[in-house]
Amino acid sequence: MGIPSLRDLIDRHVTPEQLLCVETALEVALLASLHQNEGRNLRFALVVEAQPQRSLDIQRFHRPIALTAKQLQSISIAFNPERTGFVVVPAGARGHGPLILGTIARPGASLSPPQLHRPPLVIEAEAPGVVSVSIGEAKAVYRRGEVREQSRTIPGLALEAETELLIREVCRPRLQLERICLPGDQGLTPIPSSSWASQSKDIAAIVRRSTRRIYDRVLQSIARRMVRARRGGAILVLPAETPTEGLFAGGRWYAQPDRRLLRDVVRILSLEVVHRLTVMGRSLGTEPGLSSPAELASWANDRLRSALATLEESCQFCADLTEADGAAVLRSDLGIEGFSVKLRSHEGNWPAPLAKFLETRGNRHRAVAGAVVRQPAAIGLVVSQDGDVTVFTHSPHRDPCCVEIVL
Repeated sequence: MGIPSLRDLIDRHVTPEQLLCVETALEVALLASLHQNEGRNLRFALVVEAQPQRSLDIQRFHRPIALTAKQLQSISIAFNPERTGFVVVPAGARGHGPLILGTIARPGASLSPPQLHRPPLVIEAEAPGVVSVSIGEAKAVYRRGEVREQSRTIPGLALEAETELLIREVCRPRLQLERICLPGDQGLTPIPSSSWASQSKDIAAIVRRSTRRIYDRVLQSIARRMVRARRGGAILVLPAETPTEGLFAGGRWYAQPDRRLLRDVVRILSLEVVHRLTVMGRSLGTEPGLSSPAELASWANDRLRSALATLEESCQFCADLTEADGAAVLRSDLGIEGFSVKLRSHEGNWPAPLAKFLETRGNRHRAVAGAVVRQPAAIGLVVSQDGDVTVFTHSPHRDPCCVEIVL
């Protein structure tokens, strides 16, 4: 295999029948990532599906296409890899290599219902010579001749207050953001307030399970867009109502925080609640003529995909703010407070592991790390110009720490 050190990750997740297909797809992806189409680097996602016959969502090509670097060079330019993947299957008895069967919508993985079957393996060309392999919560990235493997979650996030805030927002009988209406014989029917309120314990449990994942998704989505802009930047997330004297110098501040990220997150969590409760067989309304539970679950899942796409647009807005010199500042409820903010230097002592890490980092890392050190429960996100991503966290009961994450 062209990238042998990925073998351990792959062996844990694929069947022996898939292995040759995956090995070939990796080699083709690495080669194709070095190609260009009209001066643009190729970016694409290959979804190696263990059981494509189970999926009804594959948009099949009239004839399967041979998986080669040249074919990817000609067709990948037409698709956004964040939203669409090429479904790759073994060639069959007469073939000489894997085939591209068609296309499939990339799932909103972090908030999708649990997989009932073995999840697909995704091979993605992210930049010239940079290829990732992901399956479930595991991901490995081949870059600069080495492989970095990591879970998709960011360690060290302390989200107790944020979880309770989201539970309160989603449990409100009449959401300020949008009334949740279900499809039925007479069009859309609002969920009765009494019915929604009666499910509060289950709603809280669903939101509690999902909060960590959606915070991971938001932070990583913002970081990914900063990386693709090929310019360094920084995000500082501060606890709500925390005094900030001595942290900042200058900046551009909103009169009221921009709440678009929070609106999107609450909408997504509300739709996930509808989906999960429906799957659990819970009644969501007393009105006659509602769709069947299976139809309601499918409707909520479709709406969830659309809401996730809107969240990605809001993450892009936040990432764009980091194009200006200085950091963008958010509160832990995801309200965007300002941008182009200069962080004051930290004059105190550093925890030993953090001090050692910062010895080989620049001023941006030191400024964000210093702000996080001074503010328990703060989160700092730094993207270097070369694409490295560092997250600084400060849990209330632990020393500040940092981790370099794989996107």
